[in-house]
Parts: sequence; C-alpha cells; structure tokens
Amino acid sequence: ILSSFLLCSCTKNYEQNEVLSDKKKSAKTNDRIPHHGYDFKKDTSANRCKTCHEEQFKDWSHSQHANAMRDIGNDLDDKAFTGKSLIIYAKRQVEFLKKNNTFIIREKWEGKEWVEYKPVAVIGESPLIQYLIPFPGGRLQVFDFAYDPAKDEWFNVFGDEHRQTNEWGYWSNRGMNWNVQCADCHMTNLNKNYDVDTDSYQTSWEHTAITCKQCHKGTDDHMSNPHYKPTTENKMDGCASCHSVREDLTDGFHAGEKYDNHYRPLLADWANIYFEDGQVSGENFEYGSFIMSRMHHKGVTCLDCHDPHSAKLKLPADNNTLCLSCHQAPGQKEATVIDPIAHSHHAAGSEGGKCVSCHMPITTYMARDPRRDHGFTTPDPLLTKELNIPNACNRCHEDKDSEWSIKWTNEWYGDRMNRWSRERAFLVARAKSGDPGVVPELIKAFEKEQVEGWHQVFIGLLQPWVNQVDVQKAIQPFLQHENPLLRSKATQILGTFNSPDELERLKKDGSTAVRLSSLWSSRQLLANEAILPEEFQNFINLHSDQPEGALSQAELAMLKNDLDSTEAWLRKAVNWDQTSSYPKQMLAQILNMRNDKTGALEMLRAAGKIDPENIQVLYQNSLLEAELNNIPEAVKLLENINEVAPYFHKAWYNLGLIYSQQNRLEDSIYALYKAVNINPQDVQSLYALATVYYRFGNNADAQKYCMEVLTYDRTHEGAKQLLGSIMRPAKK
Repeated sequence: ILSSFLLCSCTKNYEQNEVLSDKKKSAKTNDRIPHHGYDFKKDTSANRCKTCHEEQFKDWSHSQHANAMRDIGNDLDDKAFTGKSLIIYAKRQVEFLKKNNTFIIREKWEGKEWVEYKPVAVIGESPLIQYLIPFPGGRLQVFDFAYDPAKDEWFNVFGDEHRQTNEWGYWSNRGMNWNVQCADCHMTNLNKNYDVDTDSYQTSWEHTAITCKQCHKGTDDHMSNPHYKPTTENKMDGCASCHSVREDLTDGFHAGEKYDNHYRPLLADWANIYFEDGQVSGENFEYGSFIMSRMHHKGVTCLDCHDPHSAKLKLPADNNTLCLSCHQAPGQKEATVIDPIAHSHHAAGSEGGKCVSCHMPITTYMARDPRRDHGFTTPDPLLTKELNIPNACNRCHEDKDSEWSIKWTNEWYGDRMNRWSRERAFLVARAKSGDPGVVPELIKAFEKEQVEGWHQVFIGLLQPWVNQVDVQKAIQPFLQHENPLLRSKATQILGTFNSPDELERLKKDGSTAVRLSSLWSSRQLLANEAILPEEFQNFINLHSDQPEGALSQAELAMLKNDLDSTEAWLRKAVNWDQTSSYPKQMLAQILNMRNDKTGALEMLRAAGKIDPENIQVLYQNSLLEAELNNIPEAVKLLENINEVAPYFHKAWYNLGLIYSQQNRLEDSIYALYKAVNINPQDVQSLYALATVYYRFGNNADAQKYCMEVLTYDRTHEGAKQLLGSIMRPAKK
C-alpha cells in the first residue's frame, strides 16, 4: 500500500541455509525443514474435522482457501515449467525450466548476466499461480511472472507496467516480500516474526493454507466441547481479517478475535484505493468497500451471499436470484423491493439486466483476476463527466460517451439521480483537492450520512483542518462512539488536540486500535520515557521492515532529540523506497536541521523530480532555495504550487514576501490578498498585506488590515507600530 523497496544485487543463486529455532519449529506441524528454512507441506489436521463434517470438508478441500499455499511440485507445476519458450519483456528476459527434477526460473536484464533462482513454494491455483523464491534473512519473494493454468501461459501480473529493479514493487524488493505482503492471508495462524536488529524474519505458522482453524475458534477442544458456534460478528471479523486492505496492529490474528484488535481498514479518505463515490480503484479485497455500503449498514453479512466452506455464492447472481432473495416482496433487511426489468430498463437475461453488472462492476487485478466491487454503488455518469469516476453504463457501452449515459439515466430515473451519494462524491473530491470551503459541508455530512464507514472517511478528510475549533468539536463525539474503528479514527485525527485526560482514558480502551491511536497521539510524552509501553513498541517494530515503519522510528528518535538515529532510520526509508518522494522530503528536513543545506537541497530536488506536483515538497524546496538566495528558482517553485494547489495559502504568502523584497508591490498585494482570502485568520498574511499596502501608499487598506491583525492578536507589536505610523500626522 505504502511505497517501499530494497534494491537487491542479484548476482548469484540464493539458497538459505537458515533453519528455525526450536521454539519456532514447535508451531509447525511436521519436522521437515528444507534448506530455505520453511516447510509448506500440507498437513492432515483438517482430516479430523472430516470425520463429522464430511460435506463441509469436501466443499472446503476444493476451495481457494484450501489451496492458498503449498509446496512446489505437483502436476500443474510440471506443466508450467515444461516446454515453455523464452519470454521477452521490455529489457528483460525470463525463462522457466525443469532440470534434474528441479524447478528453475532464469532472469536476464539487458547488459547483465543470467541469474538463476529455485522457487520453493506456490501461492494460489486459479486464476493464476505465483511462485516464491528464497532470499537471505528468512525472506521469500514473490516472482512477478505468474502462470495461468486455464490458458497454459506465463504473464506478468503488472501487465505493461515494466517495473524496474529500483522500485519498491519489483519482485525482489520489499513490496513483493511474501512474509509481509502475502503470508498472513495464505496461512493458518501465522506470525511474521520480524527482527528489527538483524532485519530478518523467522516467520512461523500452524498450518499451510487456510484451514478450519483459521476460521473456527477452539477446534483443539472441539471434540470435548462441540457446542461452540461463532457469532455473526466473529464470522465477519474472520472474513475481514484477510479480505481487507488494512494497517496491521499486531503480529497475528486468530479465529474468534476482534478485527479492531488487530487491524485498521483503509477507506475512501486514502488516495488511490477508492474513487470519490466509494467505487474501488486500487485493490481493497472487498471488506473496505463493503463497510462503506448501505448493504452492510442494513445488516447484510458476507455469509448471506457466500458459502463459508466453498466460498461460492449460495444462489446464482447472473439471473438475479441471489439479489432478489432480499430485493423481492416482501423484502428482507429493509431492502427495497425491485422489479429488475423495470428498474434496469434492460431485457431479462441481458448483461444490463443483471443487478451485479450495474451495482457490482468488475475490476481486473494482477492482469487475470476479475473481482466485483462490494460497495454496491449506483452508476452515475455525471460523476464520470465531472470527476472522471467510471460508471457501469460506459463500462458496457464502450462506444458511447458519458453524455449519452447522462441522457438515458436522467430520462429513466429523473430526480432520483440527485441522490446523497452524488453530493457526497463531490464533497470528497473537494476535500481531497484541499478546498477549505468544504469544511462546514463535511461537518454537516455527519448528520446526512447513515453509514459508519463513511463517517470514518469524513473524519479522515477533515485532518488538514483539525486545528480549527469547529472541526475538533465535530470529531470529538466520536471518541465515545460504540464502533471502535470510529473511536480509533477520531483519536488518530485529533492527535495532540485530544485532551490529556481523554488520551489517558483512551489508552485503557478495550480496542487495540483505539489504544494504539491514543499512544501514538501521546508519542511526544512517550519519547521522554526510557522504555515504551510494550504494546506500542511491538506495533512500531512490526512495521520497521518497511519505509513507513522506518519513518515512525525516525519520528520517535527525533522526539528524543537523537538526530543520529533519526537520520539513520530516514536513510533506511530512502534506501528502501527510492521512487517515493516522502522519505527524501523527511530526510531533507533533518539534513537542513543539521546544517547540511547542500544535502537537504539535493534530497528535495530529487523528491521534486519523483513527484513534481507534491506541494509539500515544492514548498519546502522553495523555502530552502530562497534561504540559499536562489530567488528565481524559489519564485518558480511557488508559482508552480499556486497552479497545482491554488488553496495552499502559505505559497501565496511566501510568494508575496519575495515580490515585496523585489519591490514588485502590485504583484505582492495580489499574492498576499490570495493568502488572506484563503485563510482570513492568518495573522502573518494579514500583517504582511498591511505593510505592503503602506509601502504602496494605500493607508486606508493598510489601516484596515492592521485592525484585522489586532482582532486576532491584540498583542501584535508590528501591527500596533504600523498603525501608529499610519495615524501619526505627517511632518510639514
């Protein structure tokens, strides 16, 4: 999710000779430890369940859950590695061979030597199979070419993206590390077991693939206590533990535990995962979309539609039988009664007559894996026209434009298209653009919106304006909300604006998500402690194998005024994530503090090349250029910010100051007036505007803005002195 990578110099065959410690071995189900340190042999523990649950066992044994992970070496692998020709992929060649009963992947970049790898394990079976290659430090890396068993061909899961060796997402780097990115949802009762000091893994698990124990609590005691049944909430938490893009809070989830004690989901306030209306954009694994849907709000669960053992649909969806099980008279769970033909305006049996075609459009991931959106959103071609959000109409009618779709939806549905979900999408878009005028409307949106998932989104979107009292007042009630994810989100966003008493109360909350949010909000105080709270330290260490974790470690070190450790962690983040601007931006700040202006400027310029529209990078770069007297470059950067982000008042303010220094007074007044118009309570901008008006000879406006400064800050000496100069009679 967050950009990160490690550039590996692959100049030899990697085979790990490490083995797990006796303690780690005890968590596994047999004693066979191969040369790479991990054993993926299928265990037979589920056979005990088969004795009494034969039908469920049969359904499960043919499911993707049962085949989520395995050792290499079955017939599919023989087929994949036999008789395949060389693949040419941009400046890279890849070959898949079987020699002397050993599976081999060979790779060659233009101008480099061939490198040979020996895959040891397999993820998945349909619609694609991926292979794992061992690397030092207990790492298993997921190769980026996958095998399509239906088409009997190899393909790159990133299509034409052509990832390079210095990118986080290149297969041998941290973004494609199995221990972090895949293992938790392909194994039963897994622990990542990352060691911060050695930057290595001793990953352990109880069973290979997703077995009965991953979803059913207390299976070891089941023979003596067969009456345990998971609650609906237990079931949903179990599904969500894998089917969500989330932030991990702990190292290991077990059946029967609560989702919020282990994870925080990423919702539509995050960039690149969802469109503004809640439709899925990037990979979200269903759950995030689902908890933002009205279906979830009305009490629908995963298991209303999906069989828990086969994971297949309980009823057909193509003929609308599944949807109509709720949406036909008399209706269930408050579902609207619908006549599919009248509602869809498409013929029975046609693609447009299927509920799922319009309300669960398909997005294909990893080049071959089509998945339906579980947000159950309403197609709205007006949002396509205005915000470039896709709509189901034009997904089917590719030869038509959005105007054509707007015409028909207006003709068929009329005023019903002016729905809250449309208004909400525009609010989300405005918030993401940085428009401060959206704040009062976002606050009002809490009253209009019923779905708690969207309340989480609104709280997240208000973060840029959390210093405003009205924003704090709007968020504070959620600190007491019964939904722990809402409590956690409110605690996160309020941060240091939480009162000390409130933070102390939240540190004792029953939800791990809330406790960790309160601890992070208290990090400035925690930095003074010799030993961090164990739960908090474990959370920080858990993520320290990725750039975001290194950045957190750097911030904690900075709070302790340990600049050496701060710089060291930031350099790790930069090294692991060379194609992201943020670690470079943070390192530049530290280098600047340490008076390494040249190094800081080098980092900021590099960050600007990576992300030329990142206003924070451009802004910091402009300030440093100005400090080093590179005024033309500073002006160019500030003017660029004002084009990209016209609501960023600090850029207008600093540009006004530079114009003033250059004696471009009219330009200075224009820029400072823009800053004041965006942030009317910004005393710096108001005072600067007053001084420039005074220099320009406009005493009336100079006096006006001095008075406004003193309205917000009665002690402002500069404004008092300037006002005295304006009011003092001129000498004859």
